[in-house]
Amino acid sequence: MSIFEDYQIGSFRGIEFLWSEADGDLGRRVTVHEYPGRDLPYVEDLGRRARSWSMELIVAGPAYRAARDRLAEALEAPGPGVLIHPTHGELKVSVYEARGPRESTREGGMARFAVIFILSGENRYPAAAADGRRIVSDRCEAAEAAMGAWVSARLALAGPSFISADAVAQVEKMAATLHKAVVGLPELAGSTAIMQDIQSLSTSAASLIREPIDLSDSLNTILGDIVTAAERPLLAFAAL
Repeated sequence: MSIFEDYQIGSFRGIEFLWSEADGDLGRRVTVHEYPGRDLPYVEDLGRRARSWSMELIVAGPAYRAARDRLAEALEAPGPGVLIHPTHGELKVSVYEARGPRESTREGGMARFAVIFILSGENRYPAAAADGRRIVSDRCEAAEAAMGAWVSARLALAGPSFISADAVAQVEKMAATLHKAVVGLPELAGSTAIMQDIQSLSTSAASLIREPIDLSDSLNTILGDIVTAAERPLLAFAAL
């Protein structure tokens, strides 16, 4: 059995071709760090290099012009395509570089293309991710900036006694909301200081509503403790 019988019929995007030779390119992506006074460098491994294959594709025969044009269209089509490599089988590749068609009077009835295919993958890394600590910090800073004005506007106590009762209810509701939020965060739920501040906010609501600045300071203290715990998760975990 001839070794050539194991070769598959080459094609790209379904357009068949003949071939004469193919080269592969592989290895690792590295950065070499050389330091003064050290004879040996540090080589930083950044992962596998993109695999590529350099191939000479040939179309030949009485109707080679039609095959030439179809292969040229396939090589210029956008996005990755399926390459049937004669010795490596089916590969999902992108065309990195293509030259041709090359035709000559010495080789009538055929056209040659020099193509570099590169193995194509999914766009998975790097991926954007939300910065949870930054989000918590930004939102708490915005809340602190607006807290004084909000307290003064919402807790105006002039008028009947039911207004004071409503203000107390609002503060107790805020304390309950903070308690629920903190309990829902594993790294904060066991923080004794934060839970005590929230409890104090609730039990002191009747007096705090008459001192808006003190109420604002209490809320800012709780929010500041949450930010600190979020920015130092190991310390927050140790407090559990």
